[in-house]
Amino acid sequence: MTLLFMAQKAHAEAGIYNPPNCEFQVDLPSQPYTVTKCNPDNPKDCHDVTTFTKVFDMAASVDFTLTCNPAEKNMYEKYSAPIMLKTLEAMVDHDSIDNYEKDVAVTDEVKRAVIIGSGTSGKQKKIYTVQLWIGHKSVFTIEGSLVGDYVPEADTMFADIVKSIKTVDQVKKDAPKSEEKDAKKEDKKDANTNPF
Repeated sequence: MTLLFMAQKAHAEAGIYNPPNCEFQVDLPSQPYTVTKCNPDNPKDCHDVTTFTKVFDMAASVDFTLTCNPAEKNMYEKYSAPIMLKTLEAMVDHDSIDNYEKDVAVTDEVKRAVIIGSGTSGKQKKIYTVQLWIGHKSVFTIEGSLVGDYVPEADTMFADIVKSIKTVDQVKKDAPKSEEKDAKKEDKKDANTNPF
């Protein structure tokens, strides 16, 4: 199926991926790039695809592709763990990923399936992940790769992005804890500085 690129846009808040009506959020180091893709046979069938890429001195790169779309009615109930994993396995390029692990987690609010693995991209080493998150209102996918030589900043960035994926509800629950930590740091800072 051929898709048309309709428009490009950037999210209003740099570094945060959380499109309208999406139950999921990802923290990115800088503003991602978003395009709207439409089916040429049905121009009303469109969805946004967001990408984030960072290259480290031509030695390594971090690349993520993210989508979040409205869930079809009863999608949460319809998609079982095996169906979710089969969906992800269809996304994996088995020619470049030779070793991978799968995991599924289910709560009352969200189902999450993950594949993470390693392989090669050309002659370079590659770490790869693809994830499918299904909530009651939206469906989120993220596909990411870390390609190239060992560059500590690239490894840290890749891991931080993957660890930051949460439901918006979880982000809200974590916010007071974060504010408390910041307040404690500020108190310690004030106690350790000379006011004179």
